[in-house]
Amino acid sequence: MKCKLTFNAISGYFAIFVFTFLVTLGISFFSDWKVSYISLIVLLALLGIIYCALLISDKSYWLVIDETGITFKCMLWLIAKPKFVE
Repeated sequence: MKCKLTFNAISGYFAIFVFTFLVTLGISFFSDWKVSYISLIVLLALLGIIYCALLISDKSYWLVIDETGITFKCMLWLIAKPKFVE
């Protein structure tokens, strides 16, 4: 059995980043971008949205169960190495 990470598994993170992005973007727009830390939050939320999109489009398997054992990624990092359990 092989499983990939789907949008349903990551939709909560995606929703948080989108909500943060839209709220801080609105505040920044109405303050004429005078508050620098709000601009930083907008940038970080945008980077979070891009990272969630990369996680969803990742083609590698996150869980593989076969006759040799179980291989899985336990962290939501694209560069995380899979762990093997016999």
